[in-house]
Amino acid sequence: MRLRRLEVRRIASYEDAEIDFESLEYPVFVTGPTGAGKTTLFIDALTTALYKGAYGSEREFTDLVMKPHREGHISLEFSVGDELYKIDRVLSSRGGKATLRKFDPKNNRWVPISSSISAIDSEIKRITSLDYNGLLNSAVIRQGEVYDFLNMKSSDRRALLLRLMNLRFEKFKEKAYEKFRDVGEEISKLEGRLEERERRISKEESVRAELRDVEQKIPQLKREKNKKDKERKELSSSLMELREKAAVLEEELKATNIEDLKKELQKKRAEYNNLNEEIRRVEEDSKRFNAKLLSDVHKYARLVHDLKLWLSRLENLNGENGEISNLEKLMMKKREISEIKSKLEEYSGIDREISRLKNLLEENNKKIGELEAKLNEAEKLRSEVIKLDEEHPPSCPLCGSPLKGEQLKKHLQNLSDEMVKYRGLLKSLLAKKKELSAKIENFEKRRAKKHRLESQLQLYVSELRSFPNLEKKLEECHAEAERLKKRIEDSRLSLLNVTNTTSLEDAERAVEEAVKIAEEMKSLPSKRELKNKIDKEIKELEKKLGNLPQLTSKLEELHKRVKEKEERLRVVESTLQNLLQTLGNLQNKKSSLEKELSEIMVLKEEAEKLRKSLEELKLDHEAYHLLYSKVFHPGGLPTHLLSEVVNLMEEYVNRYLRLFGVDVKMKFKLNVSGNQQRIDILTYSGGYQRRIETFSGGEQTLMGLAVRLSIGRLLAEVYSTRQRPQFLIIDEGFGPLDRDLRERVVDALKKLYEAGEYSQIVVISHHEDVKNHPAFRTIIRISKDADGRSHVTIL
Repeated sequence: MRLRRLEVRRIASYEDAEIDFESLEYPVFVTGPTGAGKTTLFIDALTTALYKGAYGSEREFTDLVMKPHREGHISLEFSVGDELYKIDRVLSSRGGKATLRKFDPKNNRWVPISSSISAIDSEIKRITSLDYNGLLNSAVIRQGEVYDFLNMKSSDRRALLLRLMNLRFEKFKEKAYEKFRDVGEEISKLEGRLEERERRISKEESVRAELRDVEQKIPQLKREKNKKDKERKELSSSLMELREKAAVLEEELKATNIEDLKKELQKKRAEYNNLNEEIRRVEEDSKRFNAKLLSDVHKYARLVHDLKLWLSRLENLNGENGEISNLEKLMMKKREISEIKSKLEEYSGIDREISRLKNLLEENNKKIGELEAKLNEAEKLRSEVIKLDEEHPPSCPLCGSPLKGEQLKKHLQNLSDEMVKYRGLLKSLLAKKKELSAKIENFEKRRAKKHRLESQLQLYVSELRSFPNLEKKLEECHAEAERLKKRIEDSRLSLLNVTNTTSLEDAERAVEEAVKIAEEMKSLPSKRELKNKIDKEIKELEKKLGNLPQLTSKLEELHKRVKEKEERLRVVESTLQNLLQTLGNLQNKKSSLEKELSEIMVLKEEAEKLRKSLEELKLDHEAYHLLYSKVFHPGGLPTHLLSEVVNLMEEYVNRYLRLFGVDVKMKFKLNVSGNQQRIDILTYSGGYQRRIETFSGGEQTLMGLAVRLSIGRLLAEVYSTRQRPQFLIIDEGFGPLDRDLRERVVDALKKLYEAGEYSQIVVISHHEDVKNHPAFRTIIRISKDADGRSHVTIL
């Protein structure tokens, strides 16, 4: 993997910056004061582009976005082998975006691969064969990391290598034991299930014998049942015939009963008298009404109905809350709309003014926060300087040299002057904040009044939208009211005249009575016809009273024969019911036995499957036992793999030491004592063994650098199946070395580059003396301007 181009916009302190790695000559030295943004550009932006996280954090690093912007952009071009890729990321608190593309050399264009963040993360790991930690540990070295492995306890070295190389098999051992236990439990369950099925299968022969016995009994019962069923049908048919004959005789006797005939005659006479009286009453009532009213009674009934509707409509028009009143109110609102619009013009531009004031307030608050932070830092530094005495002089925060005498006083005076300046600026900013807050509050009140007027205007416009021609509608309502008044008056006079009354209420009642009389007069012809019919029926009934038939003895004989047939039918039905119940029980028994036999067949198949599953599970059980007791045991596979890693690491470390020209040989030894393991380091020089602490600081640094580079190479070979990273970034990796030792480390890096271990080496440091070393072929300076914006300059 090789870096090609990096571009950032609105990231941390960078408004806009670009690094063309292909145009640089290596090794590269990056210089600049502390806090200028060196690490941000060359490490944080790089890891965020690839893995969404700045150094030391795998979460999405939205804090990199420059304030007060809401979005930041990072674009990185890199190559893996002969393939060129480009990833663009947008960092935002509202959710980031990303696009991954691959360059198509045939068509000379970038081809999209994915724009899904989760898919891109997986694709980056597939392309580079490195995850977040793999990249950091194989291609980035930060301050202090060159000494970590040398100074660790021997047991901690083992733990670190197991973690970095992903050789921790404890979870696999626990998983194998869990599987061993779970499979054992599953075997016990399956054995129980198999035993239960074999117990039920053993009943097969007895079930078959019982089924044969039931199948033999069913045909005999069916023959007996059919015989009784035939007898029941014959008895039912004979009994129905006898009952019909008896019913006919009973009807004849009822028809010739004297008392019934007398009652019927009396009833018909009463009906005749009632009809006659009703006809006479209707004829008398019709004489009380005007002939014209009776002849056109429905016309006047409709007039009464219409008159009620007209009165109701007139009330709806002229009432207190009637249409005319509501329309007049709308006319008033229509006139008020112009007044509201005029008032709203006074409030135009208020939203822009509030937004402008809030932006000013936000900028002011940000400046207050920055000043307070600077003031607190200055106060803290001044307090620390005062506490120190001449025996323990403070160091210069820039160069690190001790401060004494007049330098100390001058430094304290500078800090005091800076604090006075900060307090003055802070007081001014706090006063401006109060002034801006008061203005915003005043404008917010005016905006609230504006919103109330807008709501009222919207309400009036909404109400008037349904009445596009309001004046015309009001005029039409007045005209309709006048027409209704005339109709009502004309109709009232007509009704009073035809009913000969003095009030509408009396006229309405008279019309209602006339309607009833008119309806009754319509039914007079049919009533007269019915009266004549009843008169004829009375005469026929009077003739029947002299004739009585002699049917009683014949009816008694029929009743006796019916009782005999009913008794015999009950006996037959009882016998038939018993036969049906017995037959049903046998058929149910047969179905139950057949179902049980079918279930036994299924159980046989299940038992065979269970036996096969048990054989497979027992093999798995034995395999999991072997895994957790032998393979994943601390003395098994983990120790073997770690031993291989330690041997390979020793080979790489000594190869790097020879490359650096150091007369040192290191031996890494994996010691195993029971479950306890450790990695010891033995160092040799001039053919003799020496302790690490007896070597000079420069030698120890080169030894630590060799160890750190060998770990990075091992990680790259473990994680990357295609090509390990061709770039190496060292961030403040010189530690507390003096100038001569720093030059020795630079010489080692030069040899590392010349040997082709890395084709891109970038060193980040604030040590100015290092940048002048002839090994560095490109110098990049990172600086900040007065506004705190970082800039990149290639010297």
